[in-house]
Amino acid sequence: MKKTKLYMDTVVDIQVVTEKSKEEAEEKINRAFHAFHKVEQACSRFTPSSELMQACQIVGTPVEISPYLFEPLSFAIEVTKMTDGLFDPTVGKVMEEHGFNRHYLTGEYIESVSADSVSSYHDIVLNHQARTVTISKPLVIDLGAVAKGFAIDLAAQELKEFEGFVVNAGGDLFAGGYDENGELWKIGIQHPYQKDRIIDTIEISNEAICTSGSYERKNRTIPDLHHLVNPKTRCSPNEWVSSSIIAPFAMMADAFSTVSFLLDGEKGKMLMEDLHLKGLLFVIILDNALKYTKENGSISVKSSKKNSRAIIEIIDTGIGISNTDLPYIFDRYYRGDKSRTRHLEGTGLGLSIAEWITQSHSGKIRIQSKEGEGTHVIISLPLKLKS
Repeated sequence: MKKTKLYMDTVVDIQVVTEKSKEEAEEKINRAFHAFHKVEQACSRFTPSSELMQACQIVGTPVEISPYLFEPLSFAIEVTKMTDGLFDPTVGKVMEEHGFNRHYLTGEYIESVSADSVSSYHDIVLNHQARTVTISKPLVIDLGAVAKGFAIDLAAQELKEFEGFVVNAGGDLFAGGYDENGELWKIGIQHPYQKDRIIDTIEISNEAICTSGSYERKNRTIPDLHHLVNPKTRCSPNEWVSSSIIAPFAMMADAFSTVSFLLDGEKGKMLMEDLHLKGLLFVIILDNALKYTKENGSISVKSSKKNSRAIIEIIDTGIGISNTDLPYIFDRYYRGDKSRTRHLEGTGLGLSIAEWITQSHSGKIRIQSKEGEGTHVIISLPLKLKS
């Protein structure tokens, strides 16, 4: 079964392989499409009424925002820190000035008159426990490099019970399970300019692939200016035509395909060979500790060395994890008891990403927890990988 709709300036195709009834399949597919709708409502900078643009209007006051905005914004800021500001979501006003400010459905142009184009991620303060954002000056946040991937991941969450499925948003996609023949999904990489030509074919299962390229959206009057803008130079790199990244989550692939493109040349190639995601791992673990530890609780971080391995321990006195939930916390999209997490409920991606990063660096991650008392995370990483 296959269905197509338009969201986020992108044709979204959802294909499923299933023995379920047509009604069951359609219900799940519609829920997957609804994920795109929710993310677009939250993260669009082209709609003045979106949650993102409304938050950008409130300066100096914490604004509580939904997980549909908080999670991609939080992830974008962590990637910004990892890249020393090369990837920066506050580039939105510069994007407007470069002519990338037209709504794909209404045709209307948005112009944030009071926003300052000289801004950075330092002007955004997130409170992970209260799930609020505070803007220190008028600015425009652009989440174009993470929001679509985030929506793909949420759609995949709705389709995980099917034997196989593909969520394809304009070439950025997640392929789950297997195709109708019980084989890995064969995904063709389209030539940037010759749309009827496939330059490569990959085989994936339970992975995402996202592409960033200079050919997607260009300035009408300046040929070398496209929608991928280096926030430091305010120019568009043009050494590459496109960059594709394969990752276990679409939001990761989406963000790092943009980062690798902005890096240009050899630095971009090095990133694709080794994403250096260890820093992100600790952010995810600390983020969870902050979320689920009360204001008067405590969080401690310890490090040690044992048998040529670095041991990092993160201990909190938060709400803990129940014995029922503990065996499943690393499962993709798993979320624990909603009655305990209340408004802090997220999307269930964090610990799955943390486990993948740990394992990709030949590491191990273990979690001990007791409900009502707290959680103890133990991460073991090799100090030097064998060549």
